[in-house]
Amino acid sequence: MIRLRRYLVAGLLVWLPVGATILVFRLLLGLMERLLFWLPAEYRPEALIGFSVPGLNAAVAAALAAALLLATGVFAANFLGRRLVNTYESLLSRIPLVRSVYSAVKQIAEVVFSDSDSSFTRVLMIEYPRKGLFCIVFQTSDNAQEVQARTGEEIVTVFLPTTPNPTSGFILFVPRRDVIVLDMTVEEALKMIVSLGVVVPPWHDVHPDRAAAAGAGGVAGAGALQARQTPAALESTAASENAPNASAPSEDTASASAASETAASEEEALETAEPPRDEAVR
Repeated sequence: MIRLRRYLVAGLLVWLPVGATILVFRLLLGLMERLLFWLPAEYRPEALIGFSVPGLNAAVAAALAAALLLATGVFAANFLGRRLVNTYESLLSRIPLVRSVYSAVKQIAEVVFSDSDSSFTRVLMIEYPRKGLFCIVFQTSDNAQEVQARTGEEIVTVFLPTTPNPTSGFILFVPRRDVIVLDMTVEEALKMIVSLGVVVPPWHDVHPDRAAAAGAGGVAGAGALQARQTPAALESTAASENAPNASAPSEDTASASAASETAASEEEALETAEPPRDEAVR
């Protein structure tokens, strides 16, 4: 029974993501194909080419959706567009249920798609709400000048999101020495928070980015050290490298002189030990 349940769960884990992906894409394609109803009947793809092509309506609808988004962005970026956007946002903020949904979706979109300096820069970990318990926070800035002047420490401004709705939370001013920098990206941290910790991003002890940075830093540091050496230091280094080679000839000369002295002493000993032959005959 346990094995049968395990097989059923394994099959569900295989088909559930596939089915969800197919449903999402069908929903998106259906929404995009509805944009074709804005076109007159004589300007639709079937009427222009005379026959139906699978996927052609979706491609044309996607092009129309991209053009619509681009035109909306251009219009909302100018003065008149901003005035109109502020007007209908103020109207939506007065509707109880719509106000909550619209504000939450807008805040999430601004956090995810924003590329300005006010967006989240790094994922950090701090001890909160007490020592020994850790939580994930996002660094928003590190230039809180008044807070740093009042506390006398280097302060990092972080945002502590709530789970599972990361659009609400707390702003904390944490000393830099009390934060731990994580390798996960902002998107991975948001997925982990929204999923209540179920979706955990993969991590390795030797992170590829840190290993590459460490290797580049080591090579750059060696090059910088060599570049900072003075001519005198370079000459002393070269002299120390050539010192063993220079000492080798002196050792050979000393050994040769010692050998010659030994041979001379041996010859003197032989002459003293053996008397001349004529003296021996007498």
